[in-house]
Amino acid sequence: MALKANTTGWLRIGFVMCSCFDANYDYVAGFVVNNKTKVLDMYYNGTLMMDEDACLECCKQSIDKFGGSEFKLNNSTYTIIEFKRKLDTKDACDAKLVKGDKVKIVWAVGKDDDVWSKAVRSGERDCGLSLGLLLYFKF
Repeated sequence: MALKANTTGWLRIGFVMCSCFDANYDYVAGFVVNNKTKVLDMYYNGTLMMDEDACLECCKQSIDKFGGSEFKLNNSTYTIIEFKRKLDTKDACDAKLVKGDKVKIVWAVGKDDDVWSKAVRSGERDCGLSLGLLLYFKF
C-alpha cells in the first residue's frame, strides 16, 4: 500500500473494523525524518488511539516491510509512505481484509511528524480491495 500527500508531516490510513455505530479502526501511520521512515501499527477503540506499545495485550507490529521519502515538486513538498502487511494478520487489533471486499477507509494528514497531533486534512471513502492498493492524496 502506498500513501502520498502534499505535506512534510505524518500520513495515516485506517480500516473500519465493523459497521457498527462505535466502530473500531485499524490504523497505520508513517512519517519521514532525516531521510528515515517510521511506520506505526495503531488501533483506535472509539475513545483512545493506541500503538503496539500502549496496547500490548492485543496489538502487535503487523507491518512486514515499509519505506518512505519526502521530495519537492513544483515548490511543494510531498511525503510518500509505503508499507506491506498481510490481509489477515491474526492480530485482534487489525482489520481482517479480504481481497475483492469493500472496506471503509479513513485517512488523515498531519502538518508535522507527531502522529498524535491533530490532523490538518482527513476524509473517508469506501474502496474495493485488489492485489495492491494505492491511495493518492492531493490537496
